[in-house]
Amino acid sequence: MTTAAELSAPANEHKSFNEYRKERYDALQSFVASRRKIYLDTKFWVWLREPAASPDPAATSALLKQLQQGVAEGHLCCPVSYPIFLETAKIFPLARRKQHAATEEALCAGVALRNPFDVFELETLDFFIRNSPHLRNLPLRRDTVWCPVGHMLGEKYPFHPTLDGRAQDAAQKFMLDAMWEITLGDLVMHDIPRPSADTAQRINAERAIYPRADKSFQQLLKEELHGALEALVPHMMNAMRDLASVFGIAANSGDLTPENFRPVINLIRESVIQRLDRAAIPSLRVRSALHAALRLDDQRPFRENDLPDIDHSAVAVSYCDVFLTERSFGDLLRRPFIKDISLSQCAIACDPEEALALLHLE
Repeated sequence: MTTAAELSAPANEHKSFNEYRKERYDALQSFVASRRKIYLDTKFWVWLREPAASPDPAATSALLKQLQQGVAEGHLCCPVSYPIFLETAKIFPLARRKQHAATEEALCAGVALRNPFDVFELETLDFFIRNSPHLRNLPLRRDTVWCPVGHMLGEKYPFHPTLDGRAQDAAQKFMLDAMWEITLGDLVMHDIPRPSADTAQRINAERAIYPRADKSFQQLLKEELHGALEALVPHMMNAMRDLASVFGIAANSGDLTPENFRPVINLIRESVIQRLDRAAIPSLRVRSALHAALRLDDQRPFRENDLPDIDHSAVAVSYCDVFLTERSFGDLLRRPFIKDISLSQCAIACDPEEALALLHLE
């Protein structure tokens, strides 16, 4: 990390941090735009890690070869994500975790999707900019959900009030270059807090207390979306602080309080439910639709594995071209009422043979 940062420092000394960051991110966005993005859930990554141990070794080996060839030739990448990071970090023994991360690194080409909170903040900003003629006409810098692996967990830069502007700029450029060198293997070899293992149990308990009765998918979607937006108010506020700073409004402005975001929640929710903005908050829209679809089936309890499957699905179908996933979620995502919400052109495959067929279509 240090070597990479020191090597680039002399050539970029004349650029400000903002200029340099824009240059690096513009190059990344061009790279991502030029490639077909294939998102694999953990099941597929496990199969690719050890094709001989998969249910269909021949097809899995062929799929691995096809993906490797596509990455090498410059027309594919298999981005990693926050849920992939979490699931990789759970693998034991460590030697297998390292092998798993190496498989992912070889195919992701250094490309990642930002963590769900950063993605939501970007989607919120996009919603307001697109729906306001005044904001739409301003030359605002708009980041995308794509980032280097080192920024997947978050993008932070050092700041100290005693540093002069030049030193601060150099420190931030150093951090940018250093984090650009981080790999998934670097991230997952550290212990991370384990999420609660009783989330599904608590969800099922709530479903028992508040049964679906005769609520339709649309009614359930509205409830799920409203609940998700309520929970994400702090991140909605972060997005608005970023936007407010463009106009010189202080981050601690009295207008930026949770109480004042009630109309914002209602606006975003109704924009989705009433189909007023078909591009609004894509990943949260898909996440809420999947939760609503699972509630629609009274005979199917919520399962702990549904959580990562929903996390994968939310970003995969919103931002990628092909999604390789579990059959149960593949079938769910293909249902007309889900496709009507997601508006996704993402193709879905649930086994290596299907995946090969999709890859051969390009």
